[in-house]
Amino acid sequence: MKTLKEARKALGSSGKFPVSSRICYALPVAGLEAISAVRVMMALLWIRDSTPGSTRDQVIEVDLADLRSAAGYGDNGSYRQVVEGLSKLWQVSFMTNGGDVIEVFDFVAADESDEGKTCRFRMSSDFEDVHETISTDGYGMVDMEEVLRLARSIDFPIYLRACAVRKRRKKVFDVTRPELYCISNKDPDGPVGGAVRSVKTAVSRVGAILRSSADVAPIDGLGKDRVKGLRVSIGS
Repeated sequence: MKTLKEARKALGSSGKFPVSSRICYALPVAGLEAISAVRVMMALLWIRDSTPGSTRDQVIEVDLADLRSAAGYGDNGSYRQVVEGLSKLWQVSFMTNGGDVIEVFDFVAADESDEGKTCRFRMSSDFEDVHETISTDGYGMVDMEEVLRLARSIDFPIYLRACAVRKRRKKVFDVTRPELYCISNKDPDGPVGGAVRSVKTAVSRVGAILRSSADVAPIDGLGKDRVKGLRVSIGS
């Protein structure tokens, strides 16, 4: 795995930054099917957090080389994976527990001029509204070193929820039956077993990344909805 040494130097930041608990518990519903999109989006959130005096509605510009480093794609060479990830981000959105759909970016684009290759982006007003609830709703502390170890896009929502609880005394979160289908991208009219297995496997991978135990227990229901969801416990 590529290191973040150059990105840390360029951004003056360790690579750890807060993400609102409302986003941590929300479900990605568009734009993050490719792991390159996950990495580039989280790199842009790191850059936003590291930009001194950044404000709402601010257009942030970053060298594409620094974005490549922040997304873990090396300090030189091709921009292919960064451009691939950027091409998906205009449509990225999350659905909160309350059913609200939040678009992450107002716009995001790669530019090339005589001064070099850059990326310009601005967060959406909906995302900024949610970000401002950190002080009241809490947050999860994300670590880009961990993000770069996520193997599949299904790991990402599990990782965010783990981030939201790992500093709590009770490190537990639930994944409901509808969320199991959504996270695993399984047919909601099909058997729940396949969704359960996929999410359990993702939980195991995330636990390894966090260097913690990750135990999964079913939330029992009745009849055809015998499995209402899963309860995930993250160890110390």
